[in-house]
Amino acid sequence: MKISPKIEKITTTAKELFIKYGIKRVSIKEICSASNVSKMTFYRHFKSKNDLVKFILKEIFSQGRNEIDEVLALDLPFEEKMKKILLLKIEYSNKYSPEFLSEFILSSDPEIKKFVDEENAKSFIQLKQIFSNAQKNYEIRPDIKIELIMFIASLMRDIFQNKNLNKLYPDTSSLMVEAFSFFYYGILTKK
Repeated sequence: MKISPKIEKITTTAKELFIKYGIKRVSIKEICSASNVSKMTFYRHFKSKNDLVKFILKEIFSQGRNEIDEVLALDLPFEEKMKKILLLKIEYSNKYSPEFLSEFILSSDPEIKKFVDEENAKSFIQLKQIFSNAQKNYEIRPDIKIELIMFIASLMRDIFQNKNLNKLYPDTSSLMVEAFSFFYYGILTKK
C-alpha cells in the first residue's frame, strides 16, 4: 500500500521516537516537531495519537505475519522453520525498546488494548494454521490436540503481562525470548 510522503514522514518519525522512548513519553507536539510537520497536518491524517499508534502497530503486526509466511514457504523441515520463526520473534523483541514493547503488550489504554487483541487474534489464526498443517504432515506429534497447543500459546500474553514474572528479567524482550524458546522446545535438552 502506497502512503503519502507526509504520512510516511510522520509514521517513520513517530515509530523511531516510540521505539526509543516508549509510546507514553512521546507527545504529538514532539512528533510534529521531529518530522517537520504542523499539528494541522498531523490531524489531517490522524485523529489522535492512538490513531497513529494503531497505524504503526498494524504495520508491525502485518510485517511480522508476512515474514512468518515467507519462512513457512521455504522448503525446510518444520523444526528448521520453527527455529527461523523463533529467531524472527527474538529479532523483533530486540528491535524495539523495552518501554515500547511493554507499553503495547501491557497497554492500559482500552483502545490500544482492543486493537492489540484484534491483531493478536489474527496472528493466533496464523499460528493455529501452522500447527494444524504441521500435525497433518506428521511434523509435530499427532497425539497432542491442536487446541491444547493453542491454549498454551494463548497463555503467552498472560506470561508477558505478569508483573512478578517481568521482575525476574532485565526487560520484556528477555522474557519473550525465553518464553518462546520454552514454547517451541520445551524443557528438555537436545541430544
